[in-house]
Amino acid sequence: MNPGQSNPGNTMPSHEPVSAPSVVALVPDPRGLDALAGVEGVTPLLYDVRAPLPAGAERAEVIVVPSQPVDLVLEIVRRLPALRLVQTLSAGTDTWTGRLPGHLTLSNASGAHGPA
Repeated sequence: MNPGQSNPGNTMPSHEPVSAPSVVALVPDPRGLDALAGVEGVTPLLYDVRAPLPAGAERAEVIVVPSQPVDLVLEIVRRLPALRLVQTLSAGTDTWTGRLPGHLTLSNASGAHGPA
């Protein structure tokens, strides 16, 4: 409150919870969309490497990439200004190593397919 302003009833200012913006994650498969749909703070968007990107894709910070076609996916990656993480669905990343812009983090799915 600024000096000189009154505070009728001497009430405390309201402090509504501020929700953090949602992280947009592009996923190449409906199963990924379903898996992330209930995760708080994540907005999953389904994309197809051979189709125009969905609305909101320009805000994507994460992209889950299919194993093929790498060249088409690399074109998409270069068009995503907010992108920070490229997640593969396999343990190996040889196909991607050295081909991504240097500011991106590359993560693999090592251990994700083993017994629980």
